[in-house]
Amino acid sequence: MSFKGLHFIRQWAKEHIYKARVLGQPQRSAPDLAEAFRKDARSAQVKLEEVEEEVGPLEKGIEKLMDGRPLNTPK
Repeated sequence: MSFKGLHFIRQWAKEHIYKARVLGQPQRSAPDLAEAFRKDARSAQVKLEEVEEEVGPLEKGIEKLMDGRPLNTPK
């Protein structure tokens, strides 16, 4: 994955997943977050194929982030 893609994922997760958790906000569902990620990735010109090659299906990767596990850690 490109540095741009990796940086985008980390920043996006920090803003949309970790920040909400720290602030005690209700967590959005993985499908909702995946749709928001796709939209934001298109705006940032990050290739979704590249992301999914690295993390697998986007919804599953987001579920792992929501569980607090790094993307490459098996459940």
